Amino acid sequence: MNPPLDRRRFLAVTGTSTAAVTLAAADGTAHASTGTITAGAPVTSTAPDTAARVKPFSLGSVTLLDSAFRANQRRNSAYLRFVDIDRLLHTFRTNVGLPSTAQPCGGWEGPSVELRGHSTGHLLSGLALAYGDTGERALRDKGRRLVAALAECEDASPAAGYLSAFPESFFDRLEAGTGVWAPYYTIHKIMAGLVEQHRLTGSAQALDVVLRQAEWVDRRTEPLSYERMQRVLETEFGGMNDVTTGSGRAAQLAGGATWTAAGVSGGAVALDGTDGHVHLADDLLAGAAAYTPATWVRLDGRPGVWSRVFDLGTGVTANMFLTPLSGDGTLRYAITAGGAGAEQRIDAAPLPTDRWVHVAVAYGGGTAVLYVDGQEAGRNTQVTVEPRYFGNHIRAGYLSRSQYADPYLRGAVDDFRVYGRTLTAEEVAALAQA
Repeated sequence: MNPPLDRRRFLAVTGTSTAAVTLAAADGTAHASTGTITAGAPVTSTAPDTAARVKPFSLGSVTLLDSAFRANQRRNSAYLRFVDIDRLLHTFRTNVGLPSTAQPCGGWEGPSVELRGHSTGHLLSGLALAYGDTGERALRDKGRRLVAALAECEDASPAAGYLSAFPESFFDRLEAGTGVWAPYYTIHKIMAGLVEQHRLTGSAQALDVVLRQAEWVDRRTEPLSYERMQRVLETEFGGMNDVTTGSGRAAQLAGGATWTAAGVSGGAVALDGTDGHVHLADDLLAGAAAYTPATWVRLDGRPGVWSRVFDLGTGVTANMFLTPLSGDGTLRYAITAGGAGAEQRIDAAPLPTDRWVHVAVAYGGGTAVLYVDGQEAGRNTQVTVEPRYFGNHIRAGYLSRSQYADPYLRGAVDDFRVYGRTLTAEEVAALAQA
C-alpha cells in the first residue's frame, strides 16, 4: 500500500472550510470532443436546480451594524493593535541568539515557563481573523510584521525549520517521557496562526515559514518507533493532526506514482503514464463558489489525448479538469455539471513538453482565467457552473487520472495547491516564479 502523500512537500490546500475531493472511480467511454468553445465565447449551459442551499462564505461577507456586537468587535481590534509584538517575540529571539531589548512577558509567556510562545500563535490567528472580518489594513500589516520576525527566528535556528520560544531539547524530554509541559501544543498554535495568516491575508511568507516548520515536524517524528510515538501522544499536542494534514484532508499516491527528487521545489511526484496518479482528499472543493488550483507539471513527451493534469468531481456528469491535450489539440480547462455536452471551457495552445511549466486556473464571479507560466493563456467570462453544483460531496479527485477511461499522464507534478478563493494575476505570477 502506498503511504499518504506528504503534503508538506507537495500539496497545499488553503482557503476553503468545506473540504473536498472525493473520487468514486468512474466508468465510461473515452472522453470525446463535443466541439470547441473559445475563451470568452458565450456559453448556454445553465447551473442545475440541485445547487446546495447551504454554502460557505467568507468572513468579509458579513458586516456588523452598530450594536453591542460591533462594539465588541471594535474593542477586539483595538486590543490586537495594542499588543506589543516585540515583547512576545523576546523569547523567540533569545532562543536562537538574536538580540532583544523588549521587556519579557509574564504569566504563561514568562521566559522560564515551558508553555511560552503559544500566545504568539494566538495573536497570529487573531490578527488574520480580525482582518478577514474588518478588512482593516493595520491588522494585516501587523500580522505580516510578526510573520517576518518569526521568519528571521526560523532562519537563525540551528535546527532547520525549528521555530519556537523554547529550545528543541524540550522534545528530547517529551520523547524520553521525562516530563515537559506541552511542546507540540505550543508548536500547533504557532503553525495554525501562520496558516491563518496565509489563508486570510494572503501572506506567502507565512506559508513558507509554516511549510519549513512542518518539514521539521516530519524529520523529528519520522525516526520514532510506534511505541515512542504513543508516549509522545500522551502529552497534550493540540491540533497538530489538523494543521499538518489540512483538517484531516490528505492525498494518496496510487498505482505507479512515486516520489522523485527532481522537482521544482525539491520533491515531486513522478507519473508513469500507465496507472500512476494521486488520489486527492474527499470534498476538496465541495461547496466552493471561488477557487484556484495551481501546480507545476512536466510532460514527458507528447501527452495522451484527454490525459489529465487534474480532475475533480463526482464522475462523468459533474467534474472540472485540466487536460494538456484535448481532442481538438488544445490545452483545455473545462467544468460541467451536465456531462461532456455541457462543458464550459477555456482552450489554449498546448503545453511545452520535457520541461517544468506552471499552470493555474483562477475562478470567481463567473469568470475563469487559465494561466501558463504566470501569464494569462485564456479566459471564459460566462461560466455558470461551480463546484457547489456538484452536490454535497466531491468524491473523485485526482492528479493524472480522469473521470473517464482516458490515458494517464506521463511526467511529473510538483507543488500542487488548491485555494478556496480567486487568486489575482499578480499572485499567480508569483507562484510561477520557481
